[in-house]
Amino acid sequence: MRITVCDIDGNEAEMPSVVSMTIAREEDVPADIFSGVFVYDDDLPELKSVSVTNESKMIFKGNVDKQTLYCGNGISLLKLTCRSMTSALLDSEAYPRCYVLPSIDVLYEACLKPYGIKGVIGKCGTFSTAYVVNKGMSNWQVIDDFCTRFLNIKPIITPDGYLDISGDNNCEDVLFSNSGGYMYSEMTKTLNRHNQISHVMARLSLHDDYSYTVTNSEAVERGIHNIRYLNCAEMPNEYLSLADKIIENSKKNSVEYTLKCPYMLLDVLGAKATLNDEKIHENGLRIAACEYHLDSSGEYTEIKLRKDI
Repeated sequence: MRITVCDIDGNEAEMPSVVSMTIAREEDVPADIFSGVFVYDDDLPELKSVSVTNESKMIFKGNVDKQTLYCGNGISLLKLTCRSMTSALLDSEAYPRCYVLPSIDVLYEACLKPYGIKGVIGKCGTFSTAYVVNKGMSNWQVIDDFCTRFLNIKPIITPDGYLDISGDNNCEDVLFSNSGGYMYSEMTKTLNRHNQISHVMARLSLHDDYSYTVTNSEAVERGIHNIRYLNCAEMPNEYLSLADKIIENSKKNSVEYTLKCPYMLLDVLGAKATLNDEKIHENGLRIAACEYHLDSSGEYTEIKLRKDI
């Protein structure tokens, strides 16, 4: 494992052995998170970026959010908290304008290139439908919204700094099993009732009440009664799709499996998965989060599996 830091003057240095570190990736969180603690006797200059490689493969590259030096009990510890390169896109506001002939190449030049994104993986053409960037949208919101609406693809920023719109996460279906699959030492199953939505009540005009109902029969059968209200007065034709999305998102989180794998496993985020345990066999799952931990006791990756809907 090699951890390299760069200060605000552009000077690079390799960090000494890490005391502890975590790298967290989550499907619904655009930026990966790195946290590392190091024994360090001298006060470092202000740092701006961190990169982590494992066997010559980049597994994290990002910006330093917080740099903390602790001195006490005869030791000095440096803690770095960082987010991946997507963080700059989340924190910066996009220039409001209308793109008459939008394309990912045009948006890359405006929203990504100034923040160090190296290029685009995947191809798409130019669209004749205008695309409007509203005041207050972040650069990442622009890219995510455009790719979702025009390309039907969820974009990602790779650890080495490219926008990937290929739609291919290079992950085959993943089998978690202690008999011929990815092994794990612990498994926890959690049923989440509190965030399940049983009914979405929609309002289709300014003169109507919330009288249109979309029902989640699965939640109702489980005895759950949680209601959400949806004001669609300005877009009445979209109430069904919006209500279905609210219900689907709640279904994804209805059950969660947490596995502890005694090794690094970060490249499977978003892949479909099957869990084959002595007591539980469950397919139709998706890898929703990966969190790698390393300290003096060893290493492991916490994997979260949720329904693939």
